[in-house]
Amino acid sequence: MKQGIIPEALLRFGENKVYANDVLDGWGLQSHEGGYDTLTDKTSTFVNRKNGYRLSPINEKENKDNKKVYFFGNSVMYGIGSDDVHTLPNLVGRNALSDNKSIYVENRANFSMNDYVRSTNLLKQIDISDEDIIVFGTHLALTVEQQNMLNGEYIDMQPYFERPHEMGEVFLDMTHMNKVGYEKMASVVYNYLVEKGLI
Repeated sequence: MKQGIIPEALLRFGENKVYANDVLDGWGLQSHEGGYDTLTDKTSTFVNRKNGYRLSPINEKENKDNKKVYFFGNSVMYGIGSDDVHTLPNLVGRNALSDNKSIYVENRANFSMNDYVRSTNLLKQIDISDEDIIVFGTHLALTVEQQNMLNGEYIDMQPYFERPHEMGEVFLDMTHMNKVGYEKMASVVYNYLVEKGLI
């Protein structure tokens, strides 16, 4: 974008430079004394952050008292390359609403997933109940040994994006996607949560 080039994965929808600049703008981080980071606030047409996290428009239709699903992690979880409506957390919430399931999603991604200490310190700042669900995202594929250390479940997304596929170009670069890529990821995560009886 610094050279005025819009990635093909965005051009396929006729997205313009305003959209592309907004969704690829990146983020600002505010470091806190407790050893964690939150996102700086931003208000724009396609990307909005408030109180340290990216807003999910689906929450305007949901009750904050519903079961919460928190999303932590990296730039993919945050939704680089996508507007607020098409982030993974918002799309999971949209899928639940379509199935008449009541959840409240929060996109708490702060790009600290590869820094375990800063990520877990952020987690400690949030009042999470036993009923809530936490979803972490990372660019790194976990080994079987690392997966076995988890007190939870692991989903490898790579098989869902193997080529050839019917989705057309979804990647902006090696790891970031457009809204179609996030829709695919959200479908996988949502179906998994339903199959496990978590929502």
